[in-house]
Amino acid sequence: MKTLLILMTFVVALSFWGCASHAPSAAQFMNVKDGGNVVVGGTFQVGDVYSGHYVNEDDYRADEGRGFLDLSLYFTAKNFVFGLSSENVTIQSFVGYRWKNFGLLGWFDFNLPEEIETPISGGMMLVEEIHVTDKFRVGFSEHLSRNGYAVDLNGGGLGSPATGYFAEVGAGTYLAYGDFSLEVKYGRDFTGAMNRIYLMTHYKVLN
Repeated sequence: MKTLLILMTFVVALSFWGCASHAPSAAQFMNVKDGGNVVVGGTFQVGDVYSGHYVNEDDYRADEGRGFLDLSLYFTAKNFVFGLSSENVTIQSFVGYRWKNFGLLGWFDFNLPEEIETPISGGMMLVEEIHVTDKFRVGFSEHLSRNGYAVDLNGGGLGSPATGYFAEVGAGTYLAYGDFSLEVKYGRDFTGAMNRIYLMTHYKVLN
């Protein structure tokens, strides 16, 4: 019954397909246990963001945002991890494989279509984890991704929501204790020579 309610939540969320898309949490990918897991969290972003005019078009408005809430549903089958994750209202699909101290995660999502670019974002991430104690862990991650952000194709008149994209290479570190994690990621947008720092916190609420 609990799993059915969780799946229904994500089906409803799919009807609000959104625009923002960034690399997911490495800590929670390594943290989830056997079976179904529900994780809640948030990200605050500092540094450069896309805001204002998009591709030098006065009528196109870009708004990447600074804060993101997410709800993730993870399933595990032996060493495989797969599931869905929301970033505000964008739904990501992901699949990964992990060992005790290493993990490989891939994700993708389809965003709102527009005439400028292919509406697909996603990426891949490597994760390394050190177990200090049974509960306390320290981790590191490296990712390569195509991220998305919200664009209004006609900001001066009737709006038409769409998605803009940038390519990012980045690395991060995290501290995890039990079901809770704190994570910091750095991302270099080599499309627009911009730098971002992502401050992330997550907590596994159901298993």
